[in-house]
Amino acid sequence: MTLAEVVSQAHASGFDGVKQSPAPSFEQAVALENREQVLAKDYAGVQLVKFGNDRESIEIFFVQMPSGSQVGRITYHFFGSDLSLDQMTTRVVHKYGEPEKKHHRYWLWGDTAEYAMQRQEPYLEFDRDPVVAFTPVQPLASLTLADNTMQEQSKQAVAGAAAERRGGKTRF
Repeated sequence: MTLAEVVSQAHASGFDGVKQSPAPSFEQAVALENREQVLAKDYAGVQLVKFGNDRESIEIFFVQMPSGSQVGRITYHFFGSDLSLDQMTTRVVHKYGEPEKKHHRYWLWGDTAEYAMQRQEPYLEFDRDPVVAFTPVQPLASLTLADNTMQEQSKQAVAGAAAERRGGKTRF
């Protein structure tokens, strides 16, 4: 999903306050890899888009690919004004089935490695007691859909394009 599709869907779903955090575009990331100067104020890519209301919020993290910014992780935070935590849990299990791994704080479907950064396959994580930094009101639950391999693919694509631009020579 591209940035334009995400923002369009957010507005169509009635979310307000769409906030974006800039990041280098793919070409800018290649330039940075080659130690070329790119000013942060000139970043053309996006790292994070946030939107929400008083009941829920969504954070979408992007990775830079040759084709543009692509979604790498989506996190949905539930604040519980319409449903209780038990009702939300019931909905999640009804929609996705029983989790493949149950931990006292979170449940996992897909790659069930203990730590998120160890996961090499796409995964869905339901956190029943999340801690979210810089949020005055903590959510009752969070649901994260992520594919860590996209981050690695982005790094490899940037490194490959940077090496190609240098003519195969090392950086130093």
